[in-house]
Amino acid sequence: SIVNVVDYQFEEVTTYDMTVYFTDGQTPEEQEDFLADLEGVAEKAAFYHQSSMNIVKEDQTRTINLVAGGQEITQFINLHSGTENLTMPGKNQVVLSAGICQALDIQVGDSIVLRNSQMQELKLTVSGIYDNHVENYAIIVPQTMEEQLDEEVPMQMAFVNGLDTIDIRDLTGQITV
Repeated sequence: SIVNVVDYQFEEVTTYDMTVYFTDGQTPEEQEDFLADLEGVAEKAAFYHQSSMNIVKEDQTRTINLVAGGQEITQFINLHSGTENLTMPGKNQVVLSAGICQALDIQVGDSIVLRNSQMQELKLTVSGIYDNHVENYAIIVPQTMEEQLDEEVPMQMAFVNGLDTIDIRDLTGQITV
């Protein structure tokens, strides 16, 4: 049932309490300040880049959310396929959500292209397909974007998990960006 899919998605796959959108990419100093502001209300947070891109496989194209982050984002997105835990992709690799792979008949080992609105392309090899049937995501490490697009990756988002003792409404009231 749809209730089971939603429960699975938000209990087993996406385990963050909230996402925070920043107007601009956050410098390391700004990240430290933000984390300091979360003391006493948040258990953990991780910064990442997110943007909308098109995934291209042969003659098919679909829109996908690109997430570029470090190993720490696996504390918020559970990369697994069934009972198998997946690792973060390496440079020039991507982990894709299962739904988009089913739609485009993509398998581990396939080559794909992600294209942004400026027609810049990331050429990637699929290193894993993770259980996410609700949203379409491509997960990469920032180094891939930096090297292939020859530009710095703005970390303009953060996953946040509040302390178990804090109501989510109190957590949102504590965050200032």
